[in-house]
Amino acid sequence: MPFWTDHILIKTKFKEFCTMLLISPFDKKFSQSRVGERYTRIFRTVLSSLAIRGFGIVAAVVTTPLTLGYLGADRFGIWMTINSITALLSFADFGVGGGLLNAISKADGRGDRVEAQRAVSNAFVVLVIVALILATCSLLAYEWLSWGTIFDLSNEGEVDEVRNAVAILLACTVVSLPLSTVHRVQHGFQEGLQNNLWQAVINIGSTVGIICAAFSQASLPWLVLASSGVPVLVTLVNCIYEFYFNRQWLRPRISFFSSKIARDFLQTGSYFAALQLLAFVGFFSDNFVIGKILGSGAVAAYAVVFKLYSTIFIVQFIMVPLWPALNETISRGELSEARQIYERAKIYCLIGGVVIASILIIFGRPLIEVWVGGDFIPSWALITGFAVWSLIASYYATISALLSGHSLNKLLRVICAAAIISFVLKIIMITWFGVSGAIWAAVLGYGILIFYARQLTQRVLGYL
Repeated sequence: MPFWTDHILIKTKFKEFCTMLLISPFDKKFSQSRVGERYTRIFRTVLSSLAIRGFGIVAAVVTTPLTLGYLGADRFGIWMTINSITALLSFADFGVGGGLLNAISKADGRGDRVEAQRAVSNAFVVLVIVALILATCSLLAYEWLSWGTIFDLSNEGEVDEVRNAVAILLACTVVSLPLSTVHRVQHGFQEGLQNNLWQAVINIGSTVGIICAAFSQASLPWLVLASSGVPVLVTLVNCIYEFYFNRQWLRPRISFFSSKIARDFLQTGSYFAALQLLAFVGFFSDNFVIGKILGSGAVAAYAVVFKLYSTIFIVQFIMVPLWPALNETISRGELSEARQIYERAKIYCLIGGVVIASILIIFGRPLIEVWVGGDFIPSWALITGFAVWSLIASYYATISALLSGHSLNKLLRVICAAAIISFVLKIIMITWFGVSGAIWAAVLGYGILIFYARQLTQRVLGYL
């Protein structure tokens, strides 16, 4: 190949790469088809997500030792347990958010604006109603639940502090429910890059808030407000931009409300709500179970490793754009293209899982020693468990992305069985083996069903 031809080819590829990074509308000369546009959207979302995760790593490196130092092991464990309530409350929208994402991606695949308008309006109204119900339940819980028993506290001052911290977290959750429609809309239209830019603002604001709380020796309620209040404010601004400037035609309107569409949302959403609840039971309940069996001090040791794992686990960033992309592709009847997208994503996820597992095994213990001190160096059993879990979670990422848009009921069966097995094993294995039993219970619970889950994806993609 002549030099000038090779030079032109390199220049063309570089221009294509730069085009994929642009936030502006797609260059049709580059895309030439919906396929090129689809891959571009996936690439932008994943790349921007990785950049945000890079900032998240820096933020975790800074904030974890700060908060651990001024809170102490016991109160840090309580804070981590309170944060786990966020995972429990992820199903508070009754899965309407997941149903909205599916509806938007399918409407986008068909080019139906009216369907998208109705989906957004009905989802918003339903979430407002759900938020009001959750607010009522939260007030009752604030008054009547025994927070001292839940968190194993006897000091009345500590109980009041925890009660107020939980109240702030619940208030932020209630307000954020209807606002969360904007995230689903942006992901449904495969505009993960724009959503990630807003997420970057949230991360920066929350990090600054946590640092200020740590240096001022703030109480737990102020710390929770710093970490949970900023996302609510930024998401509100995002909603105003999206529905009043970017897509005015998509602004929620009461005139589009339909009781039938709302019921359909709740019916579909019930599957997503169940999945979110099962995710909490099967994996995110670890802090609660460890706290009840071994005490809040043991939660800190586990939470540090979990924080390291969640900071470097980047595979979910592939799943976020993959879900609407597969949904839109299958809605268009492009099954062969869906297979290609799925197989590529599966390879990338597994490679990511191997990299993460290697980092945990080789550098996990030294990193934690430098990070938070020698008192929190994890056992080999704990760090190895998270390494193996990263491989299993990476494989499940593509399975969930595919089945969330199609065969949702089958995905629910798999996750339900895995979560129940994992939770039962947690109680047994934490009692027998300590904190490492929590992650190994998840490994066994989800691992034994992985081949059945794979078979389901083969059917959806037409292999069987």
